[in-house]
Amino acid sequence: MYELNRTHARRAFKDLLGQANHFLITVLVGLDGVRSGKVDISSEFRTSWNPQNVKRSAERSRVFVLDLALIRAIDALDSYMMMSVRKPSAIADSEFLAAMDGTGRSVARRLDVFDGNLPPLKQQHKAALLVAIQWRNQRVHSLSDDKIEKSTLRILRDHADWFVSGYSGLIIGDFINHFNTGEAPTFKEAASVTRLTHEAVAHYDEHLLEGLPVERYLKGLLGELLRQGNADPSRAIQKTWGHPSKKETKVIRLLRMVGVNETQEIRGREVPRKFVDRLISLQCDEVLPFVDA
Repeated sequence: MYELNRTHARRAFKDLLGQANHFLITVLVGLDGVRSGKVDISSEFRTSWNPQNVKRSAERSRVFVLDLALIRAIDALDSYMMMSVRKPSAIADSEFLAAMDGTGRSVARRLDVFDGNLPPLKQQHKAALLVAIQWRNQRVHSLSDDKIEKSTLRILRDHADWFVSGYSGLIIGDFINHFNTGEAPTFKEAASVTRLTHEAVAHYDEHLLEGLPVERYLKGLLGELLRQGNADPSRAIQKTWGHPSKKETKVIRLLRMVGVNETQEIRGREVPRKFVDRLISLQCDEVLPFVDA
């Protein structure tokens, strides 16, 4: 059996944010060593790094890194939503697509559109993301004057126990206070935003997959792959379909590149065996007409 268990948008999202918390911890561990004086500076950096106050430099660098973690999480969320629209679109509903076209540059509006056209997130989950989006805007754009609705903050406070139990003891009162005062997030807050973002994307992607016309979507992905970089697709087609004895192996490898995997148990969307067999049976001159149909 074959399945598609995530959209191309989620694959791109994972590339952007897949191990973000691991990388964040690694950098913060290094900065803690700098702050405490336990790190030996290699010769590569000695001529360009010579702060007057090492401890203060490490503390300011920590703020910088935590800001970047917040920014990266929200930018990855936005990239997921925008990539879902890009052809071959993972959004099958025309009204959903039209609503996305009207969101301009606003990440918060796009989140509203996703939440309004798919089974919604828990209200406290969405509220935390809305605050994180605005927090990111404040840290990037010092003149940002967008406001968070009082009802959004009230939802967070009403669900404080949910965050404490589910997000490593995250104190939502501190989260709100740090946002209101314009401070950088703490490590726990930045890590929690990253996790909330991952969970939101997993939730939305599961429901996008449910509504996908799988065969048409996969044809679009294959067409994009064969024409990657605006290249002449004939070479890629010949490489895959031009060797009869290896054709099946090469076609299955191509399908893996667009997210299709062999499985014993379907957990995402099943890709019909008939579609895979037809793809394997194609002659070189039949490939483009098939994927473009």
